[in-house]
Formats: sequence, C-alpha cells, structure tokens
Amino acid sequence: MRKNSRLMVLFLVVAMMVTVFAVTADAKAKYTLRFAGNYAHDHPGTQSQYDIAEEVKQATNGEVEITVYPGGQLGDYSQVYEDVMRGNVDMGFFYITGQYNPMLEISSMPYLATTWEGLAKVFSPTSFWYKTYEAAHAEVGVKLLGVYVDSFISLATMKEPTEPFNVEANHNILIRIPPAELYKVTMKDLNYDTVTINWSDLYTSMQTGVCDGWIGGTATLNYFQFRDLIKHFYPVRMFVENVSYIMNKDTFDGLPEEYQKIVFDACQKQAKFSVENAQKTEAEYQKKLADENGVKIHDITQEDIETLAAQVRKASWPKFAKMFGEDVIQGLISDTQ
Repeated sequence: MRKNSRLMVLFLVVAMMVTVFAVTADAKAKYTLRFAGNYAHDHPGTQSQYDIAEEVKQATNGEVEITVYPGGQLGDYSQVYEDVMRGNVDMGFFYITGQYNPMLEISSMPYLATTWEGLAKVFSPTSFWYKTYEAAHAEVGVKLLGVYVDSFISLATMKEPTEPFNVEANHNILIRIPPAELYKVTMKDLNYDTVTINWSDLYTSMQTGVCDGWIGGTATLNYFQFRDLIKHFYPVRMFVENVSYIMNKDTFDGLPEEYQKIVFDACQKQAKFSVENAQKTEAEYQKKLADENGVKIHDITQEDIETLAAQVRKASWPKFAKMFGEDVIQGLISDTQ
C-alpha cells in the first residue's frame, strides 16, 4: 500500500511538472513572426536574418519567435513587399523598388556616399536619407528596421573606355543600364552612351557584343556572374547595393515597447555589421577577379571618386527633384556635408 502511495505521489508530481512546462511553453509563444527573404540559404544576408531571429528569441526569453524563410520561399520580393504591407507576412528582407511608393526609389540614388564611413552615416537612423526612406515605408504601412549593405556598385567592362574618370570626355563605350530612370540620367550626365537591358538578357548581351559593359553590380556579383566575360573593373562607387529589413507596421506597433526596441536594435546591429563586412568582401572579390580571372582592377583615387560624385550631384540630382521634391534633394545634400 505504501509503495502504491509513493507511486501515486510520483505520478502527480510528474503530471504537475508536465502541466507547468506546457503552460510555460504556451506563454513563451506569444508572438510568432514570419521573416521572408530572397537571398539563398547560405548567403551572408540570410545569416543576418538567422542572427536577428536568435538574438530576439534570447532577449525576449523566447516570447518573440521569428522563423526565417530564405530563397524566395514566400514569393518574389515585389509580391512579398505587398504581403508585408497587408500583414500577410510579418517581416521581410529584400531589395525595395518604388512600386508602391515612388519615394522608395531614393535607395538607388547615385553617390549618396563616396566612402565606407559616409555609407555608414547615410544608412544610420539619424540621417536625413534614412528618415525620408523610413517615412516612405510608413506611408504604405511598413516599418523600416534597418538597411543591409552588400557593397558599392561599380563599372565593369569588356573593353577599356576612354578617360573613364574624366566627366567631360567621350568614353567611346556602350554601357548597359537597368530599366531605371536614375541610372539613365546619371550615366548620361557622365557622358556614357547607354542601352537598357533586362537582367535576364544581360549575360548573353555582353557575350554577343550588344553592350561593352554594365553598371549595376558589386565586385562580388561580377565575380559570380560575369568573371569569364569582363576584362576591366572600375571601382567608381556610383550606387549602393542595399537591402532593407522591414516589418508590417501594425504588427510592430502591436509588440510591447521593450520588444519593439529589441527587434529594432537587432536589425540595426546587423545593418552596422553589413557595412564593415561589405568593405572586406569588396576587397576580397576585387582581388579574386584579378588573381583568378585576370580582370584589370583600375586604380581610382578618392579625388577621382569625389570628382565623379560632384558632377552627378550638380547635374543629375536637380533632375531628380521632379521625382522626389526639391526639399528632399536639399536634405540629401546635407547628408553629404
């Protein structure tokens, strides 16, 4: 009888522990968020998503659980941006277009910065650019949590242009640009002849001589996609390849304030890391292009870059005022000073 009583007590204790653990587990699952991305599973940007999810989980004692869906599992970036707007997907990490708000195109402004330090400044929450970009997201129901930097976008060619760093020279080369007004205006104001070619047709176009080179990629992208074609790489730092951490605004506002801060800070942490990593990666893949494929990496001084930037800011930025407004252009100018 005494043995049965002990077994009964043991059974009750175990049952109570199971119940407690179950209740605790339920309590920790207060907020479950889906985090969409378009990079491959092993891309550093995707790793940043996993790092954010883990940091938020630890800091909230498991009450905020973020599941990452990389590689476009939840859809193409333009589609998923709309899903984030509507709250069908909680969070996103991808390139942003002006499809839902033309002001979002300022993420592709040429020569927002000319140095890595300037890049970190422009993409920080205190800059005019960031506040404007953040407000543009908010207008369509999206909370901007941070900006991840892949690297500067530079010029890659199969033949050598004439005086590429002289803003007044005729460069005698045909450069591919994406179907974007910002690229078209910028390259024209730097005296380049251009042809618009979609990404899907770019490799074949370069291979068959439809164009002599292209603008739109980092050293890393040129290495992985075009290293067997290009002969010259000019690190002119014209545009910035960047990706945004975003969240449905209502979902973000629905989190307790302390959790809002945890999520925001985790994204900002990865955004800062990205600039540091981008500088190292850029140098690494420029070297790979040269050492492994014989691509000539053309030396460019900071003075040359500043000359190109001054020309674009003087000639092109006023034209963009029609898209963004004169007040925005003046604000962006203040970020460069």
